[in-house]
Amino acid sequence: SKCTFNQSEINSQTAKFFPKCSEVCGILSINQNTDLSEIQLTKLFEQMHTLFGGINIIDSELKTLSIFNIDNDVSVRPDVFNKISDGFFIRDNIRLANLDALFYFYMWGDDDYNECEFRIENNQVLYAYSLKNSPYKKTYLDVRTSGNFRECGCRGDDLFTSSLDSYKTCEFLFGGLHFSSTPDSSILSALSRIRTVKGRFIIENTDLKDLSFFGIFYRFEIKNVGLKDEVFINIRNNTKMTGLGMNSFRSNGEFQYDWENNRLVNLENLHPDFCLTIHEMEVFLKYNVCTFNNMSSLDGDCDYVLGDLNIGSEDEKYVIKLGRVTHIFGSLKIKNTTFKDLSFLSGLKYIASLDESLPAIQLISNKELRKASLPSVENIITRRKQFVLIEDNHPKLFNSSQFYKMFNPTFEARSKYLSAKYHL
Repeated sequence: SKCTFNQSEINSQTAKFFPKCSEVCGILSINQNTDLSEIQLTKLFEQMHTLFGGINIIDSELKTLSIFNIDNDVSVRPDVFNKISDGFFIRDNIRLANLDALFYFYMWGDDDYNECEFRIENNQVLYAYSLKNSPYKKTYLDVRTSGNFRECGCRGDDLFTSSLDSYKTCEFLFGGLHFSSTPDSSILSALSRIRTVKGRFIIENTDLKDLSFFGIFYRFEIKNVGLKDEVFINIRNNTKMTGLGMNSFRSNGEFQYDWENNRLVNLENLHPDFCLTIHEMEVFLKYNVCTFNNMSSLDGDCDYVLGDLNIGSEDEKYVIKLGRVTHIFGSLKIKNTTFKDLSFLSGLKYIASLDESLPAIQLISNKELRKASLPSVENIITRRKQFVLIEDNHPKLFNSSQFYKMFNPTFEARSKYLSAKYHL
């Protein structure tokens, strides 16, 4: 192809073969044999915006990486066409001082969404710590940095084989973190300065009571693209864990993509008394959680509502606030209104009723209510057998025994079975 670069390295002799294309396939190797100035290299690469392949900058005389076009972001992708080895290696460059140009690089994964190998090693004057400020930092979750003037972070997957001293001042943990048994206190102490975990977070089969050893932990940076049936934060089989105890945890972090129905967080088989604070729920759910007192005081941008959602005759003007609500942690009661339908709850997906004494849904004395459809509801969690009460509404509206007509066909079938089973 006219846009493929097949030379083993870049120098004054091979530069004439470099394609003048916006999309280039090949491995770009800049090393001790590269006899072009940074100005000449910048001119050589000025038309390239996407590279299918990899970059090796090893033992070069470069001072910066600004040789690449930064007027438009540079996209680096694996070469799926020629199957050549790809990755990004920056090693043994004694003059290289900064990585600012990387701020404009977007790194793609392979066909299985795995990151390409990315190593920044043994660059004596390089301030690698600046990588933390990259706008595309969530595409750099698996970087290995070592031997530079100042590192950007430590490796979570090297925790059990590396010197713990290097972790005591470390703020960023690349490669995620996985505990499959109870770590000793020296390891927990070494993590006390970690502020960000980049990658999958798995805590399982431990005797930990909480995660308070993360003294100043701030956020997860994760990339769940392609993980349709997996979890990224998995805390399970820790039978003594009663809470997270991560008091400084303030952000749900960076999500590269948020695939629909992808499970990001799993909390499983913990102590019977385990619970999340409302703040922790807000962080993990990534949505705006509101506590319900009354409709007039309810915020207008709620995704999740905590408490029994009661809508009465004085509340009709406020239901516009419910346009974003998808989850109710409590019951739903609509009484004495003049609504003709429930279109203001068209986005509602889940109801988790926390009070066994109340039906999950109550529609009572709404004289104009002819259509009671909740088409988006996927599940209702309750221990009460009769979980819908419908009475004294418009004569054309079905009654409690036909409550399953409220839902979409998939949920309707399950609801109809429950109706017959419990003789509602």
